[in-house]
Amino acid sequence: MKYSQHKYIKVRSLKNYTVDLFCELLKSIHFPKYSTEYNDVNEAYTDIIEKVMSVINKIAPLKEIRIKGNTQMWFDEEVIEEIRIRDKMFSKFKKSKLHIDNVNYKKARNHVQSLIKRKKKNFITTTLKNNIGKPKELWKSLKKLGLPSKSDPQSDICLKKDGKLSFDHKTNAETFKDFFSNLASNLVAKLPIPSNNFGMETVKNYYKDKNLGQENFVFKPTNINVILKLLEDINATKAAGIDNLAGRFLKDGASILAAPITELCDLSIATSIFPERCKIAKLKPLYKKGLKTEPKNYRPISLLPLISKIIEKVIHNQTQEYLDKHEVLYRYQSGFRANHSTDSCLSYLNDKILKGFDKGSITGMILIDLQKAFDTIDHEILLKKMVYVGFSKSVLCWFKSYLQNRTFLVNVGKEYSTGGEVNCGVPQGSILGPLLFLLYVNDMSQAVDCDLLLYADDSCLVFTGNDIETIENKLNKDFNSLCEWFIENKLSIHFGEDKTKSILFGSKHKLKNIKELDIRHGEIKIKQNSKVTYLGCILDNDLSGESMATKVMKTINNRLKFLYRKQTFLNGALRRLLCNALIQPHFDYASTAWYPNLNKRLTKGIQIAQNKCIRFCLGLENRTHIGVNEFVSINWLPTKQRFEQCVCVSVFKFFKETAPNYVSEVYHPINQSHDTRRSKNKLHKPLRSKNLGQKGLSFMGPKLWNNLSSNVKSVADINVNKFKHDIKEIFFEDLKKKEDDIYIYY
Repeated sequence: MKYSQHKYIKVRSLKNYTVDLFCELLKSIHFPKYSTEYNDVNEAYTDIIEKVMSVINKIAPLKEIRIKGNTQMWFDEEVIEEIRIRDKMFSKFKKSKLHIDNVNYKKARNHVQSLIKRKKKNFITTTLKNNIGKPKELWKSLKKLGLPSKSDPQSDICLKKDGKLSFDHKTNAETFKDFFSNLASNLVAKLPIPSNNFGMETVKNYYKDKNLGQENFVFKPTNINVILKLLEDINATKAAGIDNLAGRFLKDGASILAAPITELCDLSIATSIFPERCKIAKLKPLYKKGLKTEPKNYRPISLLPLISKIIEKVIHNQTQEYLDKHEVLYRYQSGFRANHSTDSCLSYLNDKILKGFDKGSITGMILIDLQKAFDTIDHEILLKKMVYVGFSKSVLCWFKSYLQNRTFLVNVGKEYSTGGEVNCGVPQGSILGPLLFLLYVNDMSQAVDCDLLLYADDSCLVFTGNDIETIENKLNKDFNSLCEWFIENKLSIHFGEDKTKSILFGSKHKLKNIKELDIRHGEIKIKQNSKVTYLGCILDNDLSGESMATKVMKTINNRLKFLYRKQTFLNGALRRLLCNALIQPHFDYASTAWYPNLNKRLTKGIQIAQNKCIRFCLGLENRTHIGVNEFVSINWLPTKQRFEQCVCVSVFKFFKETAPNYVSEVYHPINQSHDTRRSKNKLHKPLRSKNLGQKGLSFMGPKLWNNLSSNVKSVADINVNKFKHDIKEIFFEDLKKKEDDIYIYY
């Protein structure tokens, strides 16, 4: 876009729009019983969209507005008028060169500067206050204030094609379309010929053990209450898909639209057909990293019609219920599953490695990076696997209709590309996509004997042993077997750029004189690292937690510097809110996987970082001592007690049965023949002979949990939030008793 060229966007004019008027006009429209009066789901979908959009276009028509990118939001008529006066004074001084005119100009200039500062402060303070309960808007405001952001969606896209730079939106949209269309097929074409060691017969045998042969899963018609709840829960700010039907209107008209959309869902289920217009995605390229002129450095953000997501949610809920009932999904798959998280996966991995440390063992791990895993899923293979999971023919037909004949349009500026075809992969930005991916990789574990931990497409092989040769042989065998499985399933491993890598965990003494792991796939040697990043957590080879703690402290200090620069705009409540949003999550993230292993120096450093945040929130001087009263005042626990609270919460979830199944390998309840008050909800504390072994969750969990009173551990009577509150109160009481002791570093 040229510098002098104005930027325009289309928005809906809500001048005459009200929810009552919208609902009144929707009530006047006749929506037929689609499930009985229509045979074609595509016609039914078109009928609903056309009728709803006719009402929206009538009371909220599209209008084109000019974006004034260089004008700050706090500039109003008063500021502009004062700037005009200042400029007049300056012009007068330039002509006359008189001292009095110079004095008048400087007074006007100073007045403008103080006015702008005051307006800016009032605007930012009001904006942040108004967005306290709106995380998305709050983050937008913070980015405008200067909070560092990885992406820059406002910058104009410039791509290189045939050696020439292009700023033309239409040309760039076509370039992106060509790149995204061929990306998956190009990766699949590079794969070697499969060995057929992991064909459909092995998939059949894998599910045979789960006794799913007699199952015949079918979709059931939904009901209006389910659809009404889904419509009411829609985010009103959700962007519209290619049909231009935004989330606000579906939410506002939920009470009237629930009935026709229920009929549409039932018709889709009855005919096993997914509406064709719901398969058209609007792609927006979002810059990731690297050269901005290369299409490969952009991530496609997919916007699908919102009604399609309602249909998908109905199907997702029924499918998930069936999979959970029969425990189909892989036990150690932590991605896209209720009650599972990166925290639970990392805590389990850390505990497993520390158990090995306690026995004097070492642990080898290979982190496997897949290229465009979601985009290269083969539809035919996926549908065949669904047969062995127990899906009926009608369900298979529905999923076949859902996956096939998908297209996309790339949106750059106001221009769209021509249609691109999607011949493989699960739809990005969809509700069903993640679940279908989990089903696709569900039988991956049949290729290995080692422990295989999965978080969606992030996978790692883990093996613990007493000697390097055994570990090396086991990992080599399973890694190469897994490579065969990937080829059979048309998935590509990313070997370049230090993506797929290995690490050897052990005590410093054990690692001192040990040789490097020699993991190979053909001619390719997998590089061994002294530290790796897995699921956002940096793991050192001695599990010291030093690298992660250093990263956390650096991030916290940078965020705190940003907040100090903006402190004139922030009152006490906003300071606490922003510290909770920007800083506290860094203390908490996967803390059970790195915090307990820290030495005294790093533990002190983490506490000092938290104390700095407390001083900022409470407006205290730099060297003010932080004691119990300050922690109570801000309602924060010190980092050590905060970590112990996280451990206790993980045990609470275990007893509440809201933790992953694999947590049962970490915690073991004490079984008493007589259920006494003293033994109720107690855990067996394993014997750990070494200090490192005592840092694992399986030791620290029982140690902390068993010391809690029976009243606090009554999991049947309270939820997790109430438990967190009760634990915090107990920790505060303990801290108050030690108020005279120096227990916190400053």
